[in-house]
Amino acid sequence: MMKGFTVSMPIARKLKALGFPQDTYLKWVGKDVWDQGTISEYQTPATPPESTWLAAYTAPELGPFLIKAEKQMGGKLMNDKMVKHLVGIAEFKDEAANRAKLLIYLIENKLITL
Repeated sequence: MMKGFTVSMPIARKLKALGFPQDTYLKWVGKDVWDQGTISEYQTPATPPESTWLAAYTAPELGPFLIKAEKQMGGKLMNDKMVKHLVGIAEFKDEAANRAKLLIYLIENKLITL
């Protein structure tokens, strides 16, 4: 797995369930991360169906969602409550997971919409 570069598969599942677009360059295919440029080279009859693939978001791909969240919250995304929450979920050297977890928290608590 590309720890720290893409979100983990469980986080990818959660983002999909919350309605995040699945049009990322990297995809979770089975237990591996594949890139769009070489997917056709890897596919075999044993490849899981595309309907099961998950977007493997990177930290930069999640950035625009955070910008949108900041606007929806009137510029108060990083208030004291949010900072305390971030300290509780932060993973050392895993920026993609940290961004995704923040977005999941905001959506689940109805603080923002996609």
